[in-house]
Amino acid sequence: MNHRYSAAFLDVSTPGGIVAHRWQSRWRHQTVTWESLAWQYREFTWAGLSSGAIIDSSPAALEFAHLPSLATSLRQAHADGWTGRLRVYHHSDAVGISAPPAAQEMLLQQSLTGVISITSLTMTAIAITLGGESGGTFPPRRADTALIGVPCELGER
Repeated sequence: MNHRYSAAFLDVSTPGGIVAHRWQSRWRHQTVTWESLAWQYREFTWAGLSSGAIIDSSPAALEFAHLPSLATSLRQAHADGWTGRLRVYHHSDAVGISAPPAAQEMLLQQSLTGVISITSLTMTAIAITLGGESGGTFPPRRADTALIGVPCELGER
């Protein structure tokens, strides 16, 4: 019997576009190669994506097991307006048991890129959202003249 399995890949990038972390949640306790890049295992779950669609307006929710090093990375990402790109692939249990199968055997089901926001931090879990970039998310920054350009004025028109 063939079952379908999900493989989630999350890359975390600085505002300058440098990928700081590459994480996958399928192959437990191992670093795997996908797209000729190394992806570390991080236990996480996701929700908020529709099958076969790219969601623009609503954020994806992810939950990680709370590890101190992971908490440090996600706090920095939250504070500095880093982005995350979540891609979920499906494959059958006949391939990819110990490592990702060949690219043609992995079917992209869901994808979303958005600004990382921590929504909950407990002793056991860290919950984040990836706010849709085209949904009008403004990264957490102070709106000042240097960011906006011409002198910033708040008020009615």
